[in-house]
Amino acid sequence: MALTKPAVTELRIESSSFDLWHEWLATYFNGAAHGIGANAPVLFPRAVLRYQQHELPKPLEGLVNEGRSPDGVAISLAWVRPSVIRYYWDTVGGQRQQRAFGRCSWMFWIRAELTDKGQGNAKKRAQDTGDLLFALLQNSATTRDLAAKGIHRLRPETPQLVSAGSGSKPGDPDYAMRLLNCTGSLHYAVRSQV
Repeated sequence: MALTKPAVTELRIESSSFDLWHEWLATYFNGAAHGIGANAPVLFPRAVLRYQQHELPKPLEGLVNEGRSPDGVAISLAWVRPSVIRYYWDTVGGQRQQRAFGRCSWMFWIRAELTDKGQGNAKKRAQDTGDLLFALLQNSATTRDLAAKGIHRLRPETPQLVSAGSGSKPGDPDYAMRLLNCTGSLHYAVRSQV
């Protein structure tokens, strides 16, 4: 799978990286089966994807054409640690080119919400989604396309349970939220210094 969005750029450092993350996540969390490494293909949930402070639909579960997830799953991504950018010069295609390197940290908030009884367990669904995301992020083959566009050296931490509800009261949905932190680096050309 080759990503079609443009590589990370100095002109749109945050939004270009979010565009790449969105395309990459949407490739996997689309309701289809995908293999990770030598593992047999696993069915991934179809997830609603959001970035920074963008709101999630309420309820989360519902029809795709309404911007909801039939699986009741969402992944929100926030860029939490601004990078300290370091610059260096390199020869690219026989030309001297200034390049930039920055360490970053992202938070992936994984939410599962089930509104109808008998659909399963939101804690388990959030756990399974977090585990799949962790497996993807730590696999160099699945993240190769991100690296080709400037998002490198991803180091995820295991997902942690942040919040959960039982759904035991009428109107109280069965929900769970997990957090996966991930560090990495951005690499891009500084085109203003050509």
